[in-house]
Amino acid sequence: MDALRDDKTKMIGVCGMGSLGKTMLIKQVAQQAKQQNLFSTYNFIDVSWTRDSKKDKEGIAKIQQKTAEMLGFKFLWEDESIRADELKQRLQKDKEPEKEKDQKKEKILIILDDIWKEINLEKVGIPFKGEDAWCLLKKIAGDSVEGDQLRPIANKVLDECGGLPIAIVTIATALKDETVVVWENALDELRSCAATNIRGLEKKVYTCLQWSYNHLEGDEVRSLFLLCGCLSYYGDISMDQMLRYAMGLDFFNDFNSLEKARNKLVTLVKTLKASSLLLDGAEDDGDGSRVGASRLLFMDGDHKSVRMHDLVRDVARIIASKDPYRFKVVEDVPFDQDWTEIEDESKFISLYCKAMHELPLRLVCLKLQFFILQSNNGASLNTIPNTFFEGMSQLKVLAFT
Repeated sequence: MDALRDDKTKMIGVCGMGSLGKTMLIKQVAQQAKQQNLFSTYNFIDVSWTRDSKKDKEGIAKIQQKTAEMLGFKFLWEDESIRADELKQRLQKDKEPEKEKDQKKEKILIILDDIWKEINLEKVGIPFKGEDAWCLLKKIAGDSVEGDQLRPIANKVLDECGGLPIAIVTIATALKDETVVVWENALDELRSCAATNIRGLEKKVYTCLQWSYNHLEGDEVRSLFLLCGCLSYYGDISMDQMLRYAMGLDFFNDFNSLEKARNKLVTLVKTLKASSLLLDGAEDDGDGSRVGASRLLFMDGDHKSVRMHDLVRDVARIIASKDPYRFKVVEDVPFDQDWTEIEDESKFISLYCKAMHELPLRLVCLKLQFFILQSNNGASLNTIPNTFFEGMSQLKVLAFT
């Protein structure tokens, strides 16, 4: 609220992973601003279209139109660039000297919600200075980025993030208080990362998150990250479930007790959270159900569950689908699934089914170690053929939920 009251503040960024309550927060702040008459005009615009780069032109036109309606004027032209000039002139109207002397300045609050990639506000017609991305980088990476030697390198790294908060956060977290040499190396690696063309996934997001993954220290934490990506579908991932799967996959072979394995898992999860690759889960249901021996190891609120941002999950699955991991995640498997399409050399298969009441006689996946079949409508399997597992001689973890 203090930032909104400050006339020098032109832009405020509310950044964070998904499902943290950012939209609810800004709506509450806007309501308080209305009650305190901080602005003369308010406009809340959903820009979730930024997920799809093909909708940029249409999306910018919508922002222009909604802002014009808020201000109570009509565009004289259809051309996007001319409309941008019209809108800019209208928004800067209160800066005229005559108005400053005779009238109270008009203060306008425009809220853009659900931003998935950088929006060129100059194209929209909203006067803007690109300082918010730098402020976010500096807040996370530390004041050292202001140094004469580091600042030009940090600006180039920021360019590689494409103005995307999730990319900035992950990179800045990994480079916090690092030397110029480390920043230069990060810049080289970001530029050399092969950009994967995945529909709905910004290339710079993939590059930055892959870089962050590559810089995780140790195979254990990398493997756990990939496992979380394959489990993250219906929201939170319980630590209890993760512990059982990780132990079944021999992630913690060096530990001879459940308690030590639990401590190792908590440590690895903490590392992933510190790297902005995992989030705290929601509050536990609190009904006391399913409290077993291993679940008792995660009774404290900080360690019951975790969750993963949708974009981080998508990147994790892309990485996991390649050698040597060979994860396969299939969502919304139909009841008439052709099971021969599932059969391959994958080591990990996770299937999420709309309705699945029976399995084929046999599923041939000779290298399969992890198999989870989950129904999202509560449907249960009627029968499991005795021969179903004959083609899975290396299977270690099996779960039907």
